[in-house]
Amino acid sequence: MSAARKQDDLIEVHKTYTSSLDGRIVVVEDVPFMIDTETQEEYLEPLVSQRLFDLVRQPEQRDGQVTADLYRWKRD
Repeated sequence: MSAARKQDDLIEVHKTYTSSLDGRIVVVEDVPFMIDTETQEEYLEPLVSQRLFDLVRQPEQRDGQVTADLYRWKRD
């Protein structure tokens, strides 16, 4: 993990996000997570969370077999 920027009590770090849903594995590299430096609580900003949710919900299951999709996070 590497800190990219700091603002007030928040630090942005980039990590790999992995999800499994309905036989489909989604891996997204370089996702920006925010960490509160006081509480050490980790969270996703709403726009980031929505984009990840959209990727995970895409119907990509093929013939009932487990599939894996790898993405790299892109900033707008």
